[in-house]
Amino acid sequence: MGVFGRPFECPSCGMTVEHRWTQVHGIDGFGFFEASRCSACSHNMLWRTWFTPTLKYVGEVVFPRAGGGPPPPLRLSRAAHADYNEARAIADASPRAAAALLRLVVSRVCAELASARPANGAALADTLVEAKLLGADAVAPGVLQGGDDANSVAMLFEAVHGLCAIGHPAANAAGGAAPAA
Repeated sequence: MGVFGRPFECPSCGMTVEHRWTQVHGIDGFGFFEASRCSACSHNMLWRTWFTPTLKYVGEVVFPRAGGGPPPPLRLSRAAHADYNEARAIADASPRAAAALLRLVVSRVCAELASARPANGAALADTLVEAKLLGADAVAPGVLQGGDDANSVAMLFEAVHGLCAIGHPAANAAGGAAPAA
């Protein structure tokens, strides 16, 4: 609320930047709908806006839904970025589904790292075992695992960030940003 005209953190890329605003035609009986576009990553947000009894203009994000997990790492590929953000959006409501999506993200990042930097084998193997993608407790990427909970999801978010740091240590030190091509 109260972010209109001021920079704020984009839930897609994690950058605190200006957003471009557009009024969306339509009214829901309690206010208006507006769209904002992040100037860093160009992702859109849909807001429901209204005037308070004291005539203060306020709003709340309707899409994307706020969720658990940190913003995506700086150098996450576009293919992995969409799954990462979907996992963030559903992490609180369905940790099992979020963990399945994050295992897909981990497997994509590992494949990208293995082709770009084959010397990182030991670090990759440790992360894969921890993410349950390798070893005795392995779960296929995208498959629901009965024991996944909020702790599993938090560990998988950390695994994605750790893997991206292996591939691009200096780039990820500053936090999230627009996804890589």
